[in-house]
Amino acid sequence: MGDNEIEQFWHVQAVFGCPEDPGPGFGYTVGLATRGLHELHMWDRPTHGDDPGADFKLSSRDICSILNEFAAEWVAEQLQPGDVREVSLDGGLTSAHVIVGEALPAEQLDAWRAMPSLVVPLRWSLERPARGARVPIPAGDRAGYEAELEEVAGLCRESIAVDGGYRPGQRMTFRVGGRYGPLTTLVVAHARAMAGTRRLGLLLDNAVSAESAIVPSALTGEMATLSRLSGRDEQIHAVGELALRATARLQRRRDWREMAARMSADAGRPEADFDANVADLVGTMFRSALVGIALADVLPEDMLLASQGPWRALISEHGDDPGEHWRCSDRAEATVRDAFANLTPRGCTQVTHALDGPLFEVVDSESVSRAVGVAITGPFSPPPVVDVVPATCRFVASFPLVHRDLTMAARLIVAVVDGSLSLEPAQVREVSDLLGLPIDLDRSRAA
Repeated sequence: MGDNEIEQFWHVQAVFGCPEDPGPGFGYTVGLATRGLHELHMWDRPTHGDDPGADFKLSSRDICSILNEFAAEWVAEQLQPGDVREVSLDGGLTSAHVIVGEALPAEQLDAWRAMPSLVVPLRWSLERPARGARVPIPAGDRAGYEAELEEVAGLCRESIAVDGGYRPGQRMTFRVGGRYGPLTTLVVAHARAMAGTRRLGLLLDNAVSAESAIVPSALTGEMATLSRLSGRDEQIHAVGELALRATARLQRRRDWREMAARMSADAGRPEADFDANVADLVGTMFRSALVGIALADVLPEDMLLASQGPWRALISEHGDDPGEHWRCSDRAEATVRDAFANLTPRGCTQVTHALDGPLFEVVDSESVSRAVGVAITGPFSPPPVVDVVPATCRFVASFPLVHRDLTMAARLIVAVVDGSLSLEPAQVREVSDLLGLPIDLDRSRAA
């Protein structure tokens, strides 16, 4: 579909079910009628075609994006009933064959806020590859997964049971028919650790940062399509349910409830609503990570890094290092090490002060969050803070809030050097002065 320079004057109303009322989801535009146009409507599941999409549906984000694209063409008079469009989904792995229908009364499509306007349905069929055969984990790769299970087993001392078919100390079986695929034991061990993690503040930070950088829900959709190619789509659906159970167990803990009460009071919002929204954000991160772990043998590297990074950073020794596969470029690492080389304990306080407000007068908070998220979802992660601060700062840097801020500062420097955060030279100097960390881009480019 072509790009249209149309100033958006409409919005999309998304309507999705809940456990108490799991009806079909859909979305429709509201506002086109103010310009004498019919509103547009789209269901979350296919309306025609050979594939009913029983295991597939569009997310609210998908529907909003598609309706906005079609609405722009509709307003520009580049679209009419009977027209056909192909919409790429899940990173190009699937597509929707969309036909613009004839206008109907709004009530026939449950588009109550569009009344009394007529509404044009976007009928669509699903196009995707056939389900593949299940393939076992190669024998040569199994030792790596077994080693990982031993590492996660250490976390399981504070874990919470989320699946009756697993117990700590259980060995890998690699059965292709396992409940969650051939890596079932490893998946459940991670889910237990998720339900039992004590790093709640860092968990929320990583979930927010990941959402800013990659939209985990969209990533999970792409991985679900890959699971179909490997014959594991039903197993991956079960992984999603496991993530929900892990999140629910987390929500029942006293420390989570106390955190939710404190944060909702600070935000001036009802505790129940705040808790549900935060749990949804964390649950999306959990689901992305568990699906990434379950499909680790078939995922391309970019999906593996994006799905697992936020969780692996959380469970690392100091909570800031997803691992060597996420490590930034040598040039960025050298710049970080140079910047921190002469840091003092007083300088740590300056970094914390800058990140408490002044920095966001130079760089908007959304860009900062996205840059930090990129560091844990791709190959842009600096070395752990303990490896870059001078020995004289390690005690101060061990305090959680100081450690968090030093980590954020290091990730910002990487983002500037590697280009995921585009700043003008004057902005770089301001950031450097505010943080008290010399960011020498000329030297890094020479390196």
